[in-house]
Amino acid sequence: MSERIPLTHVAARLRRIATTGQPIPSYRVLWEAAVSGRLPSADVSRGRWQVDAAALPEVAVMFGLTA
Repeated sequence: MSERIPLTHVAARLRRIATTGQPIPSYRVLWEAAVSGRLPSADVSRGRWQVDAAALPEVAVMFGLTA
Protein backbone atom coordinates (compact mmCIF):
# COMPACT_ATOMS: atom_id res chain seq x y z
CA MET A 1 0.00 0.00 0.00
CA SER A 2 1.32 3.40 -0.96
CA GLU A 3 1.75 6.30 1.42
CA ARG A 4 -1.36 8.48 1.82
CA ILE A 5 -0.77 12.22 2.25
CA PRO A 6 -3.32 14.50 3.91
CA LEU A 7 -4.59 17.10 1.45
CA THR A 8 -3.32 19.79 3.84
CA HIS A 9 0.25 18.60 3.14
CA VAL A 10 0.02 18.23 -0.64
CA ALA A 11 1.04 21.83 -1.45
CA ALA A 12 4.25 21.46 0.56
CA ARG A 13 5.07 18.18 -1.19
CA LEU A 14 4.37 19.76 -4.59
CA ARG A 15 6.72 22.62 -3.74
CA ARG A 16 9.53 20.05 -3.40
CA ILE A 17 9.02 18.64 -6.89
CA ALA A 18 8.03 21.81 -8.80
CA THR A 19 10.43 22.70 -11.61
CA THR A 20 8.64 25.30 -13.74
CA GLY A 21 8.36 28.25 -11.34
CA GLN A 22 4.56 28.20 -11.53
CA PRO A 23 2.73 29.11 -8.32
CA ILE A 24 1.84 26.20 -6.06
CA PRO A 25 -1.94 25.68 -5.88
CA SER A 26 -3.56 26.69 -2.62
CA TYR A 27 -5.35 24.25 -0.34
CA ARG A 28 -8.66 25.60 -1.62
CA VAL A 29 -7.72 24.87 -5.25
CA LEU A 30 -6.55 21.37 -4.31
CA TRP A 31 -9.72 20.76 -2.30
CA GLU A 32 -11.95 21.88 -5.17
CA ALA A 33 -10.08 19.54 -7.53
CA ALA A 34 -10.48 16.66 -5.07
CA VAL A 35 -14.18 17.27 -4.51
CA SER A 36 -14.87 17.55 -8.24
CA GLY A 37 -13.01 14.30 -8.93
CA ARG A 38 -10.21 15.92 -10.96
CA LEU A 39 -7.42 15.29 -8.43
CA PRO A 40 -5.83 11.90 -9.18
CA SER A 41 -5.96 9.32 -6.42
CA ALA A 42 -7.78 11.57 -3.93
CA ASP A 43 -10.29 10.10 -1.54
CA VAL A 44 -11.88 10.72 1.82
CA SER A 45 -10.92 8.66 4.84
CA ARG A 46 -12.49 9.39 8.21
CA GLY A 47 -13.78 12.71 6.89
CA ARG A 48 -10.38 13.91 5.62
CA TRP A 49 -9.16 14.14 2.04
CA GLN A 50 -5.99 12.24 1.23
CA VAL A 51 -3.87 11.74 -1.88
CA ASP A 52 -1.71 8.77 -2.81
CA ALA A 53 1.96 9.86 -2.71
CA ALA A 54 2.60 7.97 -5.96
CA ALA A 55 0.15 10.33 -7.72
CA LEU A 56 2.07 13.51 -6.81
CA PRO A 57 4.00 13.66 -10.12
CA GLU A 58 0.69 13.44 -11.99
CA VAL A 59 -0.79 16.17 -9.77
CA ALA A 60 2.27 18.35 -10.44
CA VAL A 61 1.81 17.97 -14.21
CA MET A 62 -1.90 18.70 -13.86
CA PHE A 63 -1.09 22.11 -12.33
CA GLY A 64 1.81 22.84 -14.71
CA LEU A 65 4.47 22.51 -12.02
CA THR A 66 6.68 20.12 -13.98
CA ALA A 67 7.46 19.77 -17.65
